[in-house]
Amino acid sequence: FWGMWGSRPFMILVIRSDARQAALPAVRHVRRFLAFMQEMGPEFVLVGRGSAIVVQRPGVLGSAVLSLIRMVQRLLPAPWPEAIVTSMEEAEAFLAPLAAAAEDPEACGARSPGPLQDGDPVPDLKP
Repeated sequence: FWGMWGSRPFMILVIRSDARQAALPAVRHVRRFLAFMQEMGPEFVLVGRGSAIVVQRPGVLGSAVLSLIRMVQRLLPAPWPEAIVTSMEEAEAFLAPLAAAAEDPEACGARSPGPLQDGDPVPDLKP
């Protein structure tokens, strides 16, 4: 039974957002997104490793979408690298090294605690 506590789950989050065909959202949607990010921010910080946003709209609408993205980035800066790119391939090229580096916890200086031994404290599962 206690053997299941011997290893920690490993999870990373890299985000690729496709905004190539995105419409300009209403202010209420922007506010809702900001509220969601403020509420869920601590959880994203734990697993987030990078994000790429693909924007490819020319003209006034494209400039407005890009300005909105930059405003959100200023209001809620991400603690991980992020990029605004013009193709899915560029997004994958940006995120691939971040994901590869995160998949090797030893490279980040993190160590697995190893299995629990007799006498180790029992993890507290209460929220």
